[in-house]
This record gives sequence, C-alpha cells and structure tokens, in this order.
Amino acid sequence: MKIIIDTNIIIADYRMASPSFQVLLENCKNESVQLIIPQIVIDETINKFTERLESAINTTYKEIKTLNKITGSDYPLPLSGAVLEAEIQRYKDYLNEIITTYKILLLPYPETKHSKIARRAMNRKKPFNSNGAGYRDTLIWESVKQLLTRDQEILILPELIFISKDSDFATPDSQLHADLADELEEELYNPESLRIFLTLNEYVDKIGKISLEQVERLEKKLKSKEFDDLDLNSITSKFLFENFIGTELNNNDIDLPDWYDEPSVQFINQGYEIEDISVRKLSALKILIDVSFDCDVHVDFYISKMEYYSMDDEDRPSIINSDWNDYVMWAQTIETINISMSILINSEMEVLGCEITKINKSYAQYAE
Repeated sequence: MKIIIDTNIIIADYRMASPSFQVLLENCKNESVQLIIPQIVIDETINKFTERLESAINTTYKEIKTLNKITGSDYPLPLSGAVLEAEIQRYKDYLNEIITTYKILLLPYPETKHSKIARRAMNRKKPFNSNGAGYRDTLIWESVKQLLTRDQEILILPELIFISKDSDFATPDSQLHADLADELEEELYNPESLRIFLTLNEYVDKIGKISLEQVERLEKKLKSKEFDDLDLNSITSKFLFENFIGTELNNNDIDLPDWYDEPSVQFINQGYEIEDISVRKLSALKILIDVSFDCDVHVDFYISKMEYYSMDDEDRPSIINSDWNDYVMWAQTIETINISMSILINSEMEVLGCEITKINKSYAQYAE
C-alpha cells in the first residue's frame, strides 16, 4: 500500500518521533507500506521549520532583553544567525536520514501546465478555496494523482492513502471533497482507489497497526498488572500532568455549553482505572500499547456575567473569580471524559513515547 503525507502532518511533529509516526515508519521499514513524500512537502516543511525557529529565536531575544531590563543585569544573548543556519542544515540532514533509513520515496514536482492551474484557480475548484488560495495544494493534488492507476479493476482498494488535515482536500468526516472525487472519475480514476485520513492517529487506529504473535499473552499480563516495571497508571498519569494540564479543549468534544469560553484543563484526578488495554507489536523491539479510561478533569473557562446571572442556580458553575474583568467571570467545572492514549515501549519495557489519541470520540490533533 502506498501512503502520501502532507506538510501539516510533518510540522505537527517535526522530529517524527510520536508513537503514531513510529507506527508509520516501522511499517515502511518492514516494507508493509511505501511512504511517499512530494518534494514540495519537503521544501515547505523546511520553510516552516525555518519560520518557527526564527520565531523562537526572536522570542528568546525579547525575553532576555526584558530580563535584563527588569533586573538591571546584562545576560548575554546566546543565539546568533550562525545558530539558525546550523540548525536548519542539521534539520535538513535529519530529514535526509529519515528518508534514507525508512526508504521513503521523494516525488518530484508535477509537470502540470500553468494554464491548467490558472483555470482551476479562476473556477475556485478544490483544492483552491473561495479566496483563490491553493496553488501549493494543487501541486500536491497533482502529485497524488500521479500515484493512482487509471484502471477501474484495481484488485486492492484503496490503492493510495493520503494523510492531510487540510479542509480543502477532505470533509470533517474524512471523506474526499466532492470536487476532487468527481475529478478522479472524469479523468478515469477510481475514486475508491484513494482514501484520505485527517491525522496520523486516525490512520494508525484504522489501518496502520500491525498485529504480530504473542500479543494476547502480553495483553493479559498488562491487564493483570504482572509487570512491576511497567505501571500503565503511572505512565499515563505522568504524561497527563506534564502535557495535558493547560490544554485548551473543544466544547463539542466534551459536551460543554457554547457559552463556556476558552475551556482548558486545570487539574486531573489521579484515581482513575484503565479500562481497555490492547497491544500491537510493531517489530521485535517496539510494542504499541493502546489504553482508554474515564477520568475526572477540572476544566476552567470564562463565562459572561450576563449569561451567568440568567442561569438557574442549580446550573451555575463554580466561580473562581467573579470579577475577572467587567464582562466575564473565571469559572470551573468537573467533567468526566474518556481519554485514549498510545504508549510506545521497547523490549526492555522502557517508554519510548506517549500521546493522547482521542478525547471522548474525537481524534486528538497536534500542531503549532
């Protein structure tokens, strides 16, 4: 199976180190999938990395200058243009190493006529949006089509997986945009030969995990807590306290009223029990453990004073600061949410990576 990924998937994890990325890369290594990255995606990733690094350096300069100003000190500014250039080159080398190690195929820029792209832009045909932006997306789309077979009798469907969270390619429920599906039919491609996923987590959950031998035995031991060196509660709890507290939440995902503004995680109750455990062996040295559990989470948010005083007493949330400003209060509620996580370990029971994959039924997404 061929898989092509978009820029937004790489820049969500520049080092490609998350458990989901490791699943994909291990699949490449054992040749169960072929990962393809368009050259335009590589170029754009390096450009985004450069912009992000420049932003971080500028922020560092500003903060050190502020520190010097308020303390009367003279701390040196440690970063220079040479650091930026060196880090950019180091990242390019890192990408090349990943490409080589995992036998990733680079796809050259498509030889699409400019007149064809111009007509597409003028007609606002996807992946161009209503504002006429979409040149880069169009080149990626043309690259995707290069990998499809013009044959209605393809034995294995889908022929190609495209992973991108760009709304100009797909609908919120991971369906290829109707404009693009129609185009495939018009150009004698089978629309079912292409399947799109919005996140790596979704791909891993539905297709990417590889089942190997002895997982049932390992799963049974984990459920009975027979491993002293692998306490799933401690691992998940440590990750949540270090990475989940302070995270902004989506009102719809956790069933909060729309008038609760900017909800975020303030605290997590540790007294939860892991309910579901499943195990997948990625290789002889890497094992992926998926867990899910219900957890009580303290969520803080802002609520307008007008909205608060119009509510019935029993429906009012707890107030942390009733006079946050002239218009809103700072409030809190406790919500029970279901969290799904992936834990990547090695054969020595050492944790290599950990991430939240779902909050309730919504796939978690990470991007700067």
